[in-house]
Amino acid sequence: MVNATLWYATTNGQTHNSVPNAQKIIFNSSGEKYFAPIDHDYFNNIKQIPNPQNLGVRQINVTENGLKDANYPIAGFIKISDLDHEKLVDFMQIEQITTNLPFGRFGIDYPNLPKLSFVPTLTKGLAIGPVHFHHNSTNKSLEFTYTMLFGGLYAQ
Repeated sequence: MVNATLWYATTNGQTHNSVPNAQKIIFNSSGEKYFAPIDHDYFNNIKQIPNPQNLGVRQINVTENGLKDANYPIAGFIKISDLDHEKLVDFMQIEQITTNLPFGRFGIDYPNLPKLSFVPTLTKGLAIGPVHFHHNSTNKSLEFTYTMLFGGLYAQ
């Protein structure tokens, strides 16, 4: 059973189904490749402005200034015996944005909750931000944490 696919596009319009195997890692629950349940962090740019009033009355005005940040922290592991562990390193080192995908070229297919799946386009994308790797010598796997950074237009 596939529980997620992490992939990158080279042109606009590609999906996880249309990119070659070299451009994707298919995670499953077999114990060889595991993708932890996905998170999505979204931050509105809300400003609080103190506005003191007479006679000790206090007020805080609030203004909304759009989206401040959005990202997808993802984590999992790949057994060292599976050569896809090398793709984890390669993915973080490739060009993160291109002229065809100016906001990021990475996508996530997450069939467990399709609303959290992501396909890069001309107007939005994901790029790999902070990365953490840990070699677990006990179970011979490469554990990873990626923070996928959102760029572009965020619309429903």
